[in-house]
Amino acid sequence: MSFFDRLPKDADSAFQFTLIELQNAADAYPNGALNAETKTQAVIYIRALQAISRRLAQSGDYEELLEQIHRQAISNGAATVKKSLDLLQQLYLSNSLDNHFIDEEEEALFNEVKWSGDDRALVLDHLSNARRAVTDSSGFDDHHKRRVLYWLARAENEALKEKGRFATFVAATSEVLSLAEEAGEKGKPLANLVQMVRTATRRNVTVNQIEADEKPKQIAPPTDKPD
Repeated sequence: MSFFDRLPKDADSAFQFTLIELQNAADAYPNGALNAETKTQAVIYIRALQAISRRLAQSGDYEELLEQIHRQAISNGAATVKKSLDLLQQLYLSNSLDNHFIDEEEEALFNEVKWSGDDRALVLDHLSNARRAVTDSSGFDDHHKRRVLYWLARAENEALKEKGRFATFVAATSEVLSLAEEAGEKGKPLANLVQMVRTATRRNVTVNQIEADEKPKQIAPPTDKPD
């Protein structure tokens, strides 16, 4: 299956997917210049990132850096490209934080996590164990580890709030489970821990009911006046 067949349709997912593919290509030649085949593949990924970035929030932030990475892929060694790719990843993650901040009216649309009993401590313990499982595992390369640790940190941040958003837990655990599946057998311990996080969190979800608009008062039909 080609790169374009595997490319996710959602812009954010496609950007992350392509960035990882490009990082892996650069990792294949860590100590020297990219060879002709890898250089061509890198240019394909860079062009894809440029196209995808136009669909992202803060799209203008990526233009200059991606042009720089394109020049480096053509003329410089892989080590130079990797440094710029790490910066690109940090920029993307920084911009994605804007999605975390919503106003009070939007907040009402999310189901809240209100912790009871020992579930918060249990969730934080599972997340801590998941972090160690990722760090110690040989089933994840450095770029996959950074992605997993990023999503685990998002889940931990919600767990530490008095009222967390369940939607964030769902997004974070879904991303980590997807990455765990890519690791095969070596990813199973991580997948089990994340499943326990989701189960324990779900027990503490308070469903916010959105009130329906009040029905307009019905005006009584006019009565016939007596002659």
